[in-house]
Amino acid sequence: MRITLFKFMLIMINPLFLGELYCQNSYPDWFLHPAKYPQYLIGYSTAGVLEAMDDAIWRYSLYGEGYLIGEASYFNDDDKWEKDYLIEAQAPLIQRRQLREISCFQTSPYGGGEQICIFSKSVPSSKEIATFIDEDVSDIKPKWVKKGPFFSEKDNYYGVGKYVLKGNENDAWRTAEEAALIELASAVGIGIYESEIKRKISHASSNIPMVEESVKILTYSFNHEFNDLKVLERWLDYTENDPNKNVRAYIYVLVRIKATNIKHYLTRTK
Repeated sequence: MRITLFKFMLIMINPLFLGELYCQNSYPDWFLHPAKYPQYLIGYSTAGVLEAMDDAIWRYSLYGEGYLIGEASYFNDDDKWEKDYLIEAQAPLIQRRQLREISCFQTSPYGGGEQICIFSKSVPSSKEIATFIDEDVSDIKPKWVKKGPFFSEKDNYYGVGKYVLKGNENDAWRTAEEAALIELASAVGIGIYESEIKRKISHASSNIPMVEESVKILTYSFNHEFNDLKVLERWLDYTENDPNKNVRAYIYVLVRIKATNIKHYLTRTK
């Protein structure tokens, strides 16, 4: 999208025009430490596609009772994963009319703007809202990051999702949450099988004939149901930046679930 100089000046001079813009190293504590605010819902907007409230409803419902089904395949020739799985809520557990927007911060002004918002199921008191503060991201790596990507304590399982922050910030946070769930599911139990395909490789020079090579594929199969999943902490590591590759940081998300609340099925139920 083209941004005119006039619009750019509005953003710079009056940030309230598009909502409060946060610098990279400062976030609301309700976002970095959601475990402190279990009565609230958090959602990510997607410019022109999804409102933060709808995303908050989906996440609340998903973590209340959801499922993961499908496959992820690793191709050794390209060193990449292809995902073909579905993460979905069993059913909506709350409706829009039951929620009230409490606070938002903007992560991008482009495409009409993208936000991360917090919602309440009741009207919060001024005393509650007064507890919302901004917090600089710690430069000390949390213990849970060092323990990841999966660990268990007592009757709980913990998953740590990691994703690079180099483009769309909302998408990066969502992907890290998804990665944390995948770590939980992978530790609980997955189907694993290998396969091999043949494909012909052509060269830039027409004088060299095409050759056939074997490509090994490692496939993880998911079929999990879970309930009462909690997002506990979020953190950014700015020491892992690479300006040459537009990498601003790596982000981490910690989730927790009781061991009895996540199940792996050998046959698909969906």
